[in-house]
Amino acid sequence: MTQKTESPIDSPSPRTSMNGMSGAIRSPPPPVAPKPAHISPRPSNDAPVSPVKPERQQSEQQNGEKVEDIDEKRLNRKAYDYLCRLSEVRNWLVECLRDDSISPATTLERALQNGVLLARIANFFAPDVVPTTAIYDLDQNKYETRLAADPENPENALVYRHTDNIVLWRKGLESIRLPEILIPETADVYEGRNAKTVFCLYALARQLHRMRRAPPIRNVAGKAIFTNDELDEVMDRVKELPEFSDVGSYLGGGSRKQEDDEIVREAMNRIEEAVRNKDKDALLSGLQNVNAQLLFVEVELIDRYEPELVESLTKNGNLSRKSVQEIITNTNINCGLQQLEEILKGGETSTSRVLDALMWLQFEDSRESAVPLYISLLKKSLDKHKNLDRELVDKAIKEGNALLEVKLAALHGNSHDSLIALKNPVLSLETNEENAALYHNRLVYNYGKRADDFFLMRTDLENLVFDLNDMSPEQRKILEVRGALRDGDREILSSLLTQLYPDFFIHDHLDFYLKKLHGKEDQISGNELRIIMEETNQSVSNAYETAELLVIMNDSLIRGDGEKAGATLQVLSTREPDEFTSFRQDFIKLYVEYLIEEITTRTPKKTLKIGEGAQPEQEEWFWHDFSLGTISVEINEKKFAVGKREPKKNGYIDGNELNKVFFEQNLAEEERQKREIEENQSEGRRNEAAATIQHGYKSWKHKKDHDLLWSSEAPSLSLVRKFLPSQTEQTAQIDEQIAIEEQKSEVTQLLAANHQLDGHLQELDEKIGLLIKNRINLQEVVAHKQKIHDSADKFQLRQFTLKKKEKELTDRLGQLFFALQAEPHLLANLLLAANPEKREGVITKIIAPVFGHLSENREQYLAVGLLCELLLKGVESSLSPEDVISSKPLQIVSLALGNELFSPLVSQITQGHVVDDLREFLQEQGKIEAFNLNPDEIYLSIYGQKPTDTNAAVQCPHVEQVLESSKSFLAHWSERLSESITKGHKLTKGLRFVCLSFQSSLRAKFPATSAVLIDKIIAQFVYESVIRAQLHSLEALKGIIGKDVPEDAQRKLEALLTFIGFAVANKGYGSVKWYLTSLNRQIHTIHEGFRGSISKQLGEESAERLFGLNRFTHFDPAHKPSLSILGSELKRVIEYVHKHHKEMSTDEVFTKLSKACKSPHDSEADRILILHLHPPSWANEATESHELFVRTKRQLVELLLSGVQGGTVSELINASISEENEHLHLAIFAEGASLKEVQASAKENLEKLAKEGRSNKEDDYQTLVTDIANDIRLATRRRKERAEQQQSLDETRKRLETQRGELKERLSHYEEYLDTCLENLSRNSKRLSFRPTSGKAEKIHKVRMSTDTKEMSYKASGDKLHKKGILWTVDRYEHKFSKLSFIIQGTENKGIFKISITDGKELNLQGDLDLQDLLQAEYSEEHDYRFVDVVVFKTSPLIVLLNKKFYDK
Repeated sequence: MTQKTESPIDSPSPRTSMNGMSGAIRSPPPPVAPKPAHISPRPSNDAPVSPVKPERQQSEQQNGEKVEDIDEKRLNRKAYDYLCRLSEVRNWLVECLRDDSISPATTLERALQNGVLLARIANFFAPDVVPTTAIYDLDQNKYETRLAADPENPENALVYRHTDNIVLWRKGLESIRLPEILIPETADVYEGRNAKTVFCLYALARQLHRMRRAPPIRNVAGKAIFTNDELDEVMDRVKELPEFSDVGSYLGGGSRKQEDDEIVREAMNRIEEAVRNKDKDALLSGLQNVNAQLLFVEVELIDRYEPELVESLTKNGNLSRKSVQEIITNTNINCGLQQLEEILKGGETSTSRVLDALMWLQFEDSRESAVPLYISLLKKSLDKHKNLDRELVDKAIKEGNALLEVKLAALHGNSHDSLIALKNPVLSLETNEENAALYHNRLVYNYGKRADDFFLMRTDLENLVFDLNDMSPEQRKILEVRGALRDGDREILSSLLTQLYPDFFIHDHLDFYLKKLHGKEDQISGNELRIIMEETNQSVSNAYETAELLVIMNDSLIRGDGEKAGATLQVLSTREPDEFTSFRQDFIKLYVEYLIEEITTRTPKKTLKIGEGAQPEQEEWFWHDFSLGTISVEINEKKFAVGKREPKKNGYIDGNELNKVFFEQNLAEEERQKREIEENQSEGRRNEAAATIQHGYKSWKHKKDHDLLWSSEAPSLSLVRKFLPSQTEQTAQIDEQIAIEEQKSEVTQLLAANHQLDGHLQELDEKIGLLIKNRINLQEVVAHKQKIHDSADKFQLRQFTLKKKEKELTDRLGQLFFALQAEPHLLANLLLAANPEKREGVITKIIAPVFGHLSENREQYLAVGLLCELLLKGVESSLSPEDVISSKPLQIVSLALGNELFSPLVSQITQGHVVDDLREFLQEQGKIEAFNLNPDEIYLSIYGQKPTDTNAAVQCPHVEQVLESSKSFLAHWSERLSESITKGHKLTKGLRFVCLSFQSSLRAKFPATSAVLIDKIIAQFVYESVIRAQLHSLEALKGIIGKDVPEDAQRKLEALLTFIGFAVANKGYGSVKWYLTSLNRQIHTIHEGFRGSISKQLGEESAERLFGLNRFTHFDPAHKPSLSILGSELKRVIEYVHKHHKEMSTDEVFTKLSKACKSPHDSEADRILILHLHPPSWANEATESHELFVRTKRQLVELLLSGVQGGTVSELINASISEENEHLHLAIFAEGASLKEVQASAKENLEKLAKEGRSNKEDDYQTLVTDIANDIRLATRRRKERAEQQQSLDETRKRLETQRGELKERLSHYEEYLDTCLENLSRNSKRLSFRPTSGKAEKIHKVRMSTDTKEMSYKASGDKLHKKGILWTVDRYEHKFSKLSFIIQGTENKGIFKISITDGKELNLQGDLDLQDLLQAEYSEEHDYRFVDVVVFKTSPLIVLLNKKFYDK
């Protein structure tokens, strides 16, 4: 809230310090004051009030307020008004220049000194006078550089050339004829005296808006917040500044020169010429001409101005400036009144529309914050008078502004401001200046607890003023007490309480009263006030007595009188049980002993020097704290005082310390007693504790060794020995790995089986189509179906059996496929180079086998890397962030995400609430009679002709009805479906990483791009690539509703999805499709929802964090990742790589590897090859060295597991081998060399490694020991990886089994379809079926072919077909078919018929009918078949007719 410097009447007196409020010193504790005989009743519903100080009240009522008080209030209000206008000017500059970086209001005056901002605004309204090229230091680099060098002296940042900018600004002002009296001098602006410059800018804003060359300046009164320092800082500068409310008189005043009249006359002549020529463009240009000096010209009302001007010119023979201005003003007022009435009578009363209407009515003092008041007052006026005129609107505006001023005075002013606001003649309130403070505080109370849009109306203010004027003196004093309490004004409160309760009030207790009354300022009554004062007096009296007892206790302790001290403690605990809560009667002796010892150390005894007599005792005070504050007791004379008096008596124990002593001594005694109990515990518990310690030590030692193993860079061999895995653990690891390999083989088999079944079903679908067209016979289709049925559950694969010479080949294949997986640029280049029509096939036939059909987590992670590589290429190839979405790599990513291969990475949309909404949408869409968002098309469909223009079409009621219902339908379902998607759609980890990579690439390529724009692009990518693709899938929709989606529903859904796509991309409707701008609200809502949902789900995790993997996961020389691949797939991939390796990479290493790879001889299509993948290795020597290192490491592990002694590697390879060691080795490693042979081989290998530099004898082969430790550290991680692999494979297998079930269900649907077709064909056929292999087959087939062409044409009337139940309806004929003639003709294409419909002799309709579509409609139980969108046939009767007439069935 704005803080204001109040006048002496309203502001509280300076607060008295704690040390200055002690008051008179009284000897005995004061007695409780008696209760008064009469208590004033509490006024109902009264707010607190800031009272007038009693000592001032009488003199000021008689003589009026002091002159300095009035001046202070005037300046304070003027400073607030100036700061409001300053903020408004700053906001106006921001709006005109579209620059948010303009200095804030507090520093705007200084920012105007260099003239750059002034010249820029001059360029805004007069670019021909002030071009940007003429502005010196336009970017202010010179100014900012000089300012940074000397920030303490901003005036040094200016250079003289900056004055050129100020001169340019003045020329711009002169060009629009702004009165010169308003324009400040150049020197004043340059030297920083810019209060008048702000005044000029405010006037400029008003004038430009009158000329309709700038937006209006918007009033911020009531919203702006300023501190007292800000008000004080400008107060001196605005003393001589004119009132901003006088701007209108400055703009409208002044005399005109003769040459001005001539300029105006010339401008009027041009207007007259435009009127005579009926040239609207020239007329508008003339009206807006500065020389015409016309104001308030509205562009959109030019059609209204023209006829009025024509009439005036015809009547008077010429046009004067006055007559033209009157026409403009009257036209604006009439249109504004009309628009205002429409707003008030309509349902929506938006602030902007009301302000626009008031702008036409030329109410420049209309305020945005008062619009709710205007609307309320205008509606009442409209209800009363039926029609509005400008006088009624003016009255409402003035009353609304007056009510707003009252609110502003209450929230941001003082009592004087409130009184002035209430005395506004518009409100007609009978105010009393004596009650100014009462009015103000009641207003503050009423507004303080209400919402921001709450206003007190005139009747509310009338009741408020009447109630306060009619209040009794006693009620007024209670209200003044409330105000004094709220303001913390001790001086006024003391005076009021003295007047109200002279028998109870004690001035020394004033601060205690205030503390007790805190929080009750708004509801305290007279009776409650009296009771609180009584309770406070009693509390202070009790505190005095307690303090006196504490002084007696301290004196007794100093003298060593324990008995008296104990008795005093007993009395204290009885008197103040709530204060001394820790006191225990049984510990009182313990307390006294401790206190005597404590106070002896604090207060040493005084000794007199020889020759000194007894000195008079000095005054010393003991402080005592209680619930309401602090009191003091003089220890010698036992005097009492409020507050902390000096000098303080040091060494005495006060109440707080005493309570602390009680607590600590209680604790110490209880602890001592507890120790005694513990010492009596049995020996068994001590032994148990010792055992626990020993166990803890062992656990600690093991943990210490474990931590050392994980943290040490060079662990010892003895430490490594402790953590080597046992034989059981090794066996379990091997079993887990074997299980994973078996699972991968099963998944590959299932993938191949599903692929084969899907292919067979596609062939079956093609054969059914040929059957319907009579291209093949039924026996062939049934035989193919039976073949599929028999082989559906018998598909089983076997693994390759490789010869020894092919081992090297498989090793190269493992290297090649590892490179294809782990180097994403290879396959990315392959996809970019592929023919667009063949990219889908490349993904399905090449990329899918390379990544093992994404059957496990590692392969999914690597496939995500491929998508990220494509996204990176798309970003790098784009010139702007907006171009990325349409780039070729992005289109490939979208294609890939829509492929079945990447389905594990794509979250499914069609589930949950989305499914429910889609199902309801497909049900509800049929209820809307017509759906079309193009008014021209709607008009054409209704009237059969195009409209003159779009505006004419929209104004047609029928078109408007269809358009509005379509917009309403689209708005409702777009918001609903979008909300379901954003709430229910969760990104998979794969898709999250793709988006994160996309986000990182965009930030790197376009660092200046905002985070909001990047989030929008990512949301657009996710919607178009994933969400829309799934929602647009007809198969998915058919699964939701259980049948095919009608074409009309598809069209509406397509429009809905397209609209949501526009919203996600934040593309709204503008001037081109202005009739759809009402949908922009939904566009904004949907955009924010999608962008926020995607942005919220994206984190900062890396791929390793999301997948727990990297591209080398599962790889080491003894543990390589595997890939199960079909022989046919392997062959196809190798051939494709051979053919396109140049497009993939020009690297010689990759070229050499790709050429060296070929398919094994045993790569039949029904066999599986398991490849063990590893990075390419071309240096044989390095490979052999690495294998030697691994082999030696394994030998050392065998020695350790066999129990061979040795704390170092040297000791281990030189230790003697016992029989026990050999037996253990044989038990663990059943096959292979003996332990002695292993030891000898290890010794030899170590020497070789030392020569090659792979290990060092000097550090006792530490590299080998460290590598063994690394293997142990990785054991836990590998167990986790194997578990994740198994889980991923299980999920893939379940998904494939579900897919296989769907394929089998599809097969059953085909079987059912064939049975139905067989029944339909046999029902009306008199011919016997024949076997295609029989001897008579060819002859019978020829006979049938001849009968197929027996009758190529059939003609019938519409009545005849209708009577036979074949024809149902024809649009616009309403069952009157007598004039219609139908001709059905066969064509060269079997199963295709041409149908012609004539009305008399004229051809009316013609089209082709496909028998297969007709049979499909019958199979789908669609009884009606629509032909060319006009004719409706009955499906089954039409099939019977065609069979009979054309196939003799």
